Amino acid sequence: MDTNAHNKAVVRTSSTRQQIIDTAIRVFSANGFQRTSLDLVAAEAGVSKMTIFYHFKNKEELVIAALQQTHEDTIAHIRGYASAKSGDAKSYLSAVFAALEELSASGNLSNLYMRAVAEFTDDDSAIRQTIGYQVRSVEMRLATLAIEARFQNPHDVVSQLMTIMRGVYAAQLCPGAGISSVPAKKMADSVIRFSPAFAA
Repeated sequence: MDTNAHNKAVVRTSSTRQQIIDTAIRVFSANGFQRTSLDLVAAEAGVSKMTIFYHFKNKEELVIAALQQTHEDTIAHIRGYASAKSGDAKSYLSAVFAALEELSASGNLSNLYMRAVAEFTDDDSAIRQTIGYQVRSVEMRLATLAIEARFQNPHDVVSQLMTIMRGVYAAQLCPGAGISSVPAKKMADSVIRFSPAFAA
């Protein structure tokens, strides 16, 4: 195979894989994981089931890919928003929750995280381990910002901010209950404002 033909094949393979992931995210979000079969994902993506198995060993691997893609997209959006709106560490923290609230209010915050937490309960599963890694990565980033902001007890600040964040995500599963949007920025700003900090 010549170089051009090889490159085109790689692009097609990558494009098909991404198409499957994007479709899986949409269908998992609408139906949940347990009620979504690979047959349905294949039909919605316009590919054969064998094509899915070419890219993913099994359904679990596709679920993990969907969770990873969703996590990366959300983090990229929040990072871009916060970087453009903020200055010091405290204002960056505030902007993180403003971005999260904006995503939630616009209906663009995925419910996959909370669906996965609810549907996959085996802590030893690869899916739960993926979720755990994602949560820890967020906690570590918030902890870094809390330390940079010179809070006297950054652990408590991070704990409160993570509780707010979980509330925002949980609300995505309850749109009919009138709590589809949580005032994340206002709540986070209260934590930031009233948490004791060392003088600069």
